[in-house]
Amino acid sequence: MDLSYPPAVQESLDRIGKALAEVAVRDEVAAAGQQPTLWQTQPSRNGHATPAAGPLAQVLEFQALGAYALPLSELLARAGRSYVPLPGSGGPVALGFPDASAPWEPGDPLGVALRGGKLTGSVSVAPFCVPAGGVVFLAQDGSDAALVEAPAEAGKVERVGDAFGLQLEVAPAQVLATGDAAIQAWTTAVLWERLALAGLTLGVIDRSWRIALDALCEGKRQGQILADEQVAQFQLADNDIERLSAQHLIHDAAIDAEKGKASAKDKLSLVRYYTSGQAERCAARALHVAQLFTPRLVPVARWLTQRAHHLSVFGLAREHEVRLAVAGLAGGLNLE
Repeated sequence: MDLSYPPAVQESLDRIGKALAEVAVRDEVAAAGQQPTLWQTQPSRNGHATPAAGPLAQVLEFQALGAYALPLSELLARAGRSYVPLPGSGGPVALGFPDASAPWEPGDPLGVALRGGKLTGSVSVAPFCVPAGGVVFLAQDGSDAALVEAPAEAGKVERVGDAFGLQLEVAPAQVLATGDAAIQAWTTAVLWERLALAGLTLGVIDRSWRIALDALCEGKRQGQILADEQVAQFQLADNDIERLSAQHLIHDAAIDAEKGKASAKDKLSLVRYYTSGQAERCAARALHVAQLFTPRLVPVARWLTQRAHHLSVFGLAREHEVRLAVAGLAGGLNLE
């Protein structure tokens, strides 16, 4: 599908494309064999990164980044972009939640308390913008909330499934905002994370389609009979259909967010819920076809299946979206 974007967005996409042009499959294969970690072990190259120009740019730029099987923080460093807009923080930081797979709303309890500039409690981090130079989250500050950043190595880290649990015991904190300003900054950061994850979802789907296409072409060049079977070709066709439909859905939601529509948040939530499932199916098909015809791409395809799974279960892609879907269906079925 031939799409045209605003000149500033296209210029940014061209710049990111040049920054990532040197990424080779061997780099992705090497990265796919590494175990994810929460903290960076080397100084960040992303200390002066800036956020995307707007919601549409956020989605499109992360779509470009999501097509590579490399840690997101490394891709952001290469592109000179921050994960989400945050006051006083420009490095590769991850967002922390009381539960990385469940929604949080103002008034819900927080898992970390801020007392005397120190943090005590626990926070959950989804495996997206890792390894990170810090974790940003809301902490209870008396009767108010504060937006804080815990620096690298600030507490004890343990794996909770594929997520990270960060236990803090009188850990140092950088306070980014307090009171209503903290809630507003956090709300903005969560919305932009949703946009980023929607873009990553498109990137996974795009790459899965390309892997399936390359694998089938390679199989035909080698004269493999299976490459001419409809069951293999249908998997490529299914990936292409899912790619186009996901692109329409996510771009439409991003444009609504760009225009500041009040319904953009709920629309984006529903789109995240649906397209993350599409990404899982597309990545699974790509892995199957790669195993048949292009074994060298199997580690990349397997990494994409894991990223697609994370996009489906983390970043508020389940509970909140299901709740909205049920409410929408109930309203649509109301015949009164």
